[in-house]
Amino acid sequence: METQTLAAVAQGSKYTIDPSFIEASGRSSALLAKDRRCPQCLSDLKKSKDSSDSSFANHRKLIAKCCSKKDGYLKPDMPLMEAIFRILLSGPIKGMAHTGVFKVLSDKWANQKVPKNLSDELVYQIAASSGGYGVQTINSESETKA
Repeated sequence: METQTLAAVAQGSKYTIDPSFIEASGRSSALLAKDRRCPQCLSDLKKSKDSSDSSFANHRKLIAKCCSKKDGYLKPDMPLMEAIFRILLSGPIKGMAHTGVFKVLSDKWANQKVPKNLSDELVYQIAASSGGYGVQTINSESETKA
């Protein structure tokens, strides 16, 4: 089998959020997602008396529909892992390819006063570390890393 560079492995990878991994680490996946909702959606949530509104899946659906479209959702001064988590949270439930995550980061952070130094390797290493965010890395050979 041929040895691949880290950049090549990164480009063939996919990332997804696994709520059960978050729960297994002693954190609440629903609370982690709820904390990423915009002020308007949080206000609507407080007015609602339906407890099903507070599930991870429901928060994720509303983040994708509303919060992620607002200017402050993905800020250039936030840590890279937080940005990756937010991109995945607002993306498809089945996850996103590394190239898609990298493109969103590059597009959002390209024209900043102090541009971030992004590389395939850095994004891959940060995403693979998960940091309690429940991000799972799936490489092209279908192995999952926590």
